[in-house]
Amino acid sequence: SVEHKLGIHGSPTCVLAYDGATGYLVGEVGGGLAGMFVMMNSARLGMGHQGIGLAERAYQQASAYATARLQGPVPGRPDGTAIAEHPDVRRLLLSMSSSISAMRALAVYVGDLFDRADDADNPQLAEFFVPILKGWASEEAVRIASDGIQVHGGMGF
Repeated sequence: SVEHKLGIHGSPTCVLAYDGATGYLVGEVGGGLAGMFVMMNSARLGMGHQGIGLAERAYQQASAYATARLQGPVPGRPDGTAIAEHPDVRRLLLSMSSSISAMRALAVYVGDLFDRADDADNPQLAEFFVPILKGWASEEAVRIASDGIQVHGGMGF
């Protein structure tokens, strides 16, 4: 049965019972650790991409809100100006956008390194950058989401 849990609901968790199942060797005898590292690198790469996606969505939401939210009447604009034009909000949005672009650039670079790993002079370079991408993109996603919340300000949150 699927567990009822807090957190990520898009990833259902359940108990699987393998009573009476037959096990088969996958790969070479003694090659499990190497296979596990391949799987972990793939998971780390995926986490980096997930961080980029999360950051992008936070930016999209913050940008849309800041563009639509009017505040402070000024001469020539009796209804006010979009908070996206306020200097500090603009700074937050530009910081969010530039960080996302940098994360994407690193992700593309790492992907290219993996694509060319067999032909490259240094095939370990791709594996070197994977934890960097994962760690940096994950931490930046949290910061960008926090900045997005700041852009929404006193919207009732």
